[in-house]
Amino acid sequence: MALSKGEVTVALAIVNSSMFLGQFSSPILTTFFQHLLNSTSTRIAFYTSSLLCLISIMVIILKNSMYSSQQAAINSRINNE
Repeated sequence: MALSKGEVTVALAIVNSSMFLGQFSSPILTTFFQHLLNSTSTRIAFYTSSLLCLISIMVIILKNSMYSSQQAAINSRINNE
């Protein structure tokens, strides 16, 4: 599947913006969770990052599986017609 230059440009802009947003929101989130859990340990930052990473991976996997099942349903409808 080929993409146009405009689509690639938009995709790269979204990826770069997301990376910078993650970079600058990470300390805010870890500080929030430290205060929420009443912890002074530096390990909480790594635990928080790991948890957010696992949640992101699960969301991506679920989204991809839902998308592929929808595509399979669409393809079967097209083949039956």
